[in-house]
Amino acid sequence: MTKEQFKELRKELLYSQQALADEWSMGVHGGRSIRRWEAGERPLNPIAAYCLHLMHSQYNKVMPTTREQLKIALGEACKAWED
Repeated sequence: MTKEQFKELRKELLYSQQALADEWSMGVHGGRSIRRWEAGERPLNPIAAYCLHLMHSQYNKVMPTTREQLKIALGEACKAWED
């Protein structure tokens, strides 16, 4: 998995870097670690990449319709906020 793919999956799951670090109990500097992986400053942790892949595959099995509805709702909310 590339750093770009990692970031894309994280965003599709609607996690911020810090929220994902908190979910994984990575400690105080977990968000910084994820930022560094995504920026290419540190090699992507293969265990983290695998875990994110599993989370994403399970999410797609359980909530494909809801996920699309959520994306639509978020897009509409953002447009309303801009108006």
